[in-house]
Amino acid sequence: AHTASSVLTNLARVFNSAQSGLLEVREVKNILAIAVTSNRGLCGSFNSQMIKKIREELENPEKLKINRKGREKIESKTPNEELRIDFITIGKKGESSIKKFGKEIVASFTELAYLPKIDDVRPMARLVMDDYLAKKYDKVVIFYTDYVSAIKQETKVRQILPISKIDIEKQIAEMDILAKEYGLEEPAIEYKVEPSPKEVLEFILPRLIEMQIYHAILESNASKESARMIAMKNAT
Repeated sequence: AHTASSVLTNLARVFNSAQSGLLEVREVKNILAIAVTSNRGLCGSFNSQMIKKIREELENPEKLKINRKGREKIESKTPNEELRIDFITIGKKGESSIKKFGKEIVASFTELAYLPKIDDVRPMARLVMDDYLAKKYDKVVIFYTDYVSAIKQETKVRQILPISKIDIEKQIAEMDILAKEYGLEEPAIEYKVEPSPKEVLEFILPRLIEMQIYHAILESNASKESARMIAMKNAT
């Protein structure tokens, strides 16, 4: 992992000069949101907390409207009432609630709500990337539940697109901290990347999008099962 962080550090340097594709930062006028819920109930407040989070963000979308270019904030001039937010749903519970909010659901992947494989996620990730590259949307986020512990889960919103250099740097910093804790520190190495850092990034970035979505789904699955166990225990 520590070696991988060193490679990412070298690759991340080209972010400064990259201005297109999955790294392009635009003023936010149209947002695509992925919502991860379950297909059925009996899992405590798992679904209701997620629906509450989505409702709150829809009612006050100021944070959703912000994009970042490096450390610079790009504020959207679009009024809240004119901001377009479409959804991709994972789970029937979220799908039914979002319809009640009056939002358009561009795709539904109910089969991903329970223990999908990474290959199962790729069609949705491809749809997300294609729509972003076509400039149909200026920002893509995912609503999911983060598994903290068996008794604690947190609803979160994570930016998927545009890919943020700051997020990459945070991941690298976290990996460095873990490496130090486990005594895996290595001397700084300058990697030679072929054919070029830009071309390697163009290959890696779609995989990064897939893994971010997949990770959010797995976190939500773990949270759902934990919430279900607690609900069953409280019922007995």
